[in-house]
Amino acid sequence: MQEGKGKTPGGFFHGISPERTKHVIVLVLLVVVLTDVAIFSWFRTAREADTVRPPARLRRLMRWGIDKPAAGNANAVSSLVTVFSAECSTYHDWQAVVLYDSWKAAKVPGKLVRILACSQEQRKTYARMNSIGDGMETHVHEKGEVAGINYSPLNKPWGIKSWLTDGEGAKLPNNTVILIVDPDMSFRTHGVPGDLAALAERASLLEGVALGLDYQYTVAGMRAQKWALPRHFNASTNVKDLQSIGPPILMRKDSLKRLAHGWYDITLQIVSNQTQWNMVHDGQQFAPWIAEMYGYTLAAAGWLRHETQAQWAELEAPQPPFASTGGRYLPDPLLIHYSHPFQLCGQNFGKYQYKYLDPLKCSNDVTEKLRPPAYKDLHACKLCIDGGDVIGFKSRCFGSDAGGAYIKQVSWEAWARVARAVFDWRSRHCFGGV
Repeated sequence: MQEGKGKTPGGFFHGISPERTKHVIVLVLLVVVLTDVAIFSWFRTAREADTVRPPARLRRLMRWGIDKPAAGNANAVSSLVTVFSAECSTYHDWQAVVLYDSWKAAKVPGKLVRILACSQEQRKTYARMNSIGDGMETHVHEKGEVAGINYSPLNKPWGIKSWLTDGEGAKLPNNTVILIVDPDMSFRTHGVPGDLAALAERASLLEGVALGLDYQYTVAGMRAQKWALPRHFNASTNVKDLQSIGPPILMRKDSLKRLAHGWYDITLQIVSNQTQWNMVHDGQQFAPWIAEMYGYTLAAAGWLRHETQAQWAELEAPQPPFASTGGRYLPDPLLIHYSHPFQLCGQNFGKYQYKYLDPLKCSNDVTEKLRPPAYKDLHACKLCIDGGDVIGFKSRCFGSDAGGAYIKQVSWEAWARVARAVFDWRSRHCFGGV
């Protein structure tokens, strides 16, 4: 053992100069490193090939039974215009803040337009014409209500007509896709551009075809009244052509421009005639507040066909505390419609709590009232409604099964989006105490 100490007889580097030895060592190390990189890359690629799923948009298209997007207008989503109708009131201001915040967080392509009903007198004192959100356009128009008629939903078709005739909408190409949403809707934060690309491409393909959520109850109400209103406005109407369409709606500008006139005119005729207004029914009860939806349905009948959530699941927009509006149940809906009040974990939430209490006004302390329950507590608490919270429904609580857990999560998400947007707006505007 002692003889060999410090010697390497017959070793690989025996007889090689020190300088040459360095070169050989560097070469060997380089080969080892490159081999490791190649093996690791191959291993990672093989694993990813087994585990990576298609992009979100393709997954949803495959879920709908479509292997690839149809060949349509590739720029349809980039030029998408999202519009909503509002009034110059604090009640609609905070809803616009929430919608804008979710629209921006979701990276919705195109632009967002607030179509604002505001009388000349109101404009003198209205303070939030340009402070709702940077980059959101506002088209101001006179109100669509007429003397003696107290029905503010008339402003929706009237405002759209105004925007398309006298506003920036008039300058848009006819094949521009318009997305109509309600102010009390909010987008999820992820995967939205891909989903909207598929929907916008389809909406841009054909004239006389639109996409929209089928709420079902408009036609159910017409049926309950033995089709009296459809027969009145068009005796030749085929009742099979009637659809209960509401937001979200996507259609080309040329179709919307044609639709808006009849939409407004028929709605106005209904609410101007008490006998006709008394015929507005939802299949379970008289529902005069949905006269504007009647106007839309009747104006579209016979020429504008809608593909609905039956073909495009992402059109489904749950209305907490109800898991579905049109009969589809999505684990991750594109839009949530927070139209109803509810109690979650013993706390109350509802948009009407802020009809006269302005959550954007810095002197109003809404922190505790608006903060949702802790998400971690959802599994142990109840989701309920009181009698009178939702017209036609008695007091009830929703189950603790998987379906109940889902709608608790959706309800919490709707509440949390409102709170996040309002708190963020206040953090940027209230330091001066305005």
